[in-house]
Amino acid sequence: MQEKKERAENSNIRTIDLLSKGRKRFFNPSDNLPEIEGNAWAPMTFSNANTTSAIGYYFAQELNKETGRPIGYIHAAVGGTRIDRWLENDYVEGISSPWSLYNNRVYPLRKFKLSGVLYYQGESDGPEDADSLDSSKGMSADQYSTIMAALIDNYRELFNNENLPFYYAQLARYSNQNFENIRAAQVWALDKGNKSNYVRMVSNLDEVGNFGSVGNTSGNARHDIHPYGRMRLQEDLHFLQSTIFMDIRTAR
Repeated sequence: MQEKKERAENSNIRTIDLLSKGRKRFFNPSDNLPEIEGNAWAPMTFSNANTTSAIGYYFAQELNKETGRPIGYIHAAVGGTRIDRWLENDYVEGISSPWSLYNNRVYPLRKFKLSGVLYYQGESDGPEDADSLDSSKGMSADQYSTIMAALIDNYRELFNNENLPFYYAQLARYSNQNFENIRAAQVWALDKGNKSNYVRMVSNLDEVGNFGSVGNTSGNARHDIHPYGRMRLQEDLHFLQSTIFMDIRTAR
């Protein structure tokens, strides 16, 4: 635990952590982040590392080591939310959300010059018994993949960067809910959208692990929807980041 605490203390990593802020409904885009006063950026400490994204923190840590530059990352996640809450209302024809997390967690960041987006979502869009690619209990694979691709296009338009790197993790299988429709959709989304360049997905594949049940390559157990092996997942995402960075640099 002490080793983890020492690793978390890093003044070269700063974060804006919105996890517990601004969960009330926003019906219109806001110019301001929720419940933020003064300087929004906080240096990474052990206490705020406990509430932020582990994958985001590890990713920022590796970037800091690799570049020697200060790294800032924004934790905008809200657990248990559907994908339609995270893009501009009516951006996809026929998909309308009565209130949007996009309005107060994404839109206010539009003047930031982001270097990339990490995305891990989908459980709330799956059916209760997610063993079908076209289930009436949740989004079909075609619906989710269309919205996922649109979300990427939406963010690239908002941040005025058609090559904004966008990396996401495929859902892990969980208990009796395999989320096969969403897992398939996350693959299909790679071929949709206006431009699929610099869009990558990290897959979670089943294997026999050391946790007393069937896990995936990131160390996830069937009875815990959050992967234990966040460092491994981050390593896969960071590999993508390094590869895409080289692609962009070579293309210049």
